[in-house]
This record gives sequence, structure tokens and C-alpha cells, in this order.
Amino acid sequence: KAQNPSRGAEGTRNILIVGEDDGRSNGAVRSDVMILAHMNASGSKVTLVHFPRDLWVPIPGHGFEKLNYAYSAGGAPLLAQTFQGALDVPVTDVAVTDFESFSSTVDALGGVTVRNPQPSPEFPEGTVRLDDGAEALRFVRERKTLKLGDMGRGERQMAVLSGVFDAARSAEVARNPNKVQRILDASTRNVRVSAGLSPKEIRGMGRRFITGGGTVTYQTAPWASIGWSPDGRQSIVVPDWAGIRALGEKVRNDSL
Repeated sequence: KAQNPSRGAEGTRNILIVGEDDGRSNGAVRSDVMILAHMNASGSKVTLVHFPRDLWVPIPGHGFEKLNYAYSAGGAPLLAQTFQGALDVPVTDVAVTDFESFSSTVDALGGVTVRNPQPSPEFPEGTVRLDDGAEALRFVRERKTLKLGDMGRGERQMAVLSGVFDAARSAEVARNPNKVQRILDASTRNVRVSAGLSPKEIRGMGRRFITGGGTVTYQTAPWASIGWSPDGRQSIVVPDWAGIRALGEKVRNDSL
């Protein structure tokens, strides 16, 4: 199904959002953040589904590996094929961004307030104020001190996305066209997109949602446990395959 996934409901879009790591593994750029954004047929709701980078999945032509291996081995095309194979849904478009855009967005907002689900020595559990982009980067990139490792980092990443969206939709920002434009420019500064999408269209979507034209919900792809690869050399996130199949069906049926 990776090459020919089942068609979804007419009018829906599945946009794969990739956050590139600025480090390299064996000369290859890595995908540190992977989110499938499902936009419903009416364009009124977006569901952001975070996929852990250590999720142990079949990658076309490479056997089972961690999900982020797909991007380092074959870039956005192979990663999109991997998502299509795991979920049996079409990936409509791909948008690739980096940590500089993320940091600039938080700076444009003047910082964000988040609900921290995973405490660490620097950031306590509960409500945390991240004053600027540099502090937000430290918050989302921490892993080794978190109880759930990669899963904990994923929870933090989604908490910041939620905090960014809430801050952008605040009356102070949403009613100020200049502030909205600065935020949209910062968030799309280094974005690269597939042929069916454009940064201008992304800014248009963002403006509509920021000013009250839709809802955004957040979830994490179903997972069963944290374990080890068959050779015992890699810590992995074990998928809940029944849950992933059910997720794919909801995406296809536009029932998220």
C-alpha cells in the first residue's frame, strides 16, 4: 500500500510536516519531528498526529527501522511512502521546516506558556513560561532526562505547538493584522514544500485558523510500549498496530 494507498474521503488533505534536525547522522539530515496534519473535507478542522521518531516500522526497501531512518535514507519521498504504508492513507503534501523557523515563531509571539507533561531538571511539571525561541528549543529537544525519553520529548513538542496556537489566537494577536503577519512570516521562513502546496497557501491556512476560522486538535500515534530492536542494540517505540490501523481508517473516513 505504500505506493498505492487507499483513497480517503473526497476533499480531505493529509499534509506530512517534517521538522529537520540541524545535526547529521552519517552525513544524512534527520527528521526530528514528524506530524501528519489531517484537514477535514470542509477545511474547518485540522488534527495534528505526532509520530515518535523511534517508532519501529516497515520502511519500503529497508525492512523494519526507526521511523526517522526513512528521512535520512530517502528524504521526504521515502518518509511519505512509509507513512502511506503504515496507515494505508495518501499523503497529499509534504512541508519541511527547521528549528530556526520554530525558534523565530516563538520569538515573534514574545514567548509561549505551555503545560509541561514531562518534568526535567530545568523545567518543572505543570505550567511553564518559555520566554523566547532559544528556551523553547531547549524545552522540546530535551530527551535524556525525561522519564519516557523520545515519547516524553514528543509530548513536549505537542505541548509547545498547542501553546503557540493558543498564543497566536489570543485577542491581543488575532486582532492585530501586523502581528499575525509577523508570526506567519516567521513560521514559514525556511519552509520547503511539495508541488501541491506553497508557503503562501500555508500562510493563508494559518491566517484563517488564527483569526477563528477553524479548530486544531492534537494526538499521538498509538504506541504499545518502549522496548528494544530485535538485535537488542536500539531503544525503540513499539507501535500499537491495531490502533494505527484504526487511526488510518479514521483518516480515510474523515472521522478524526
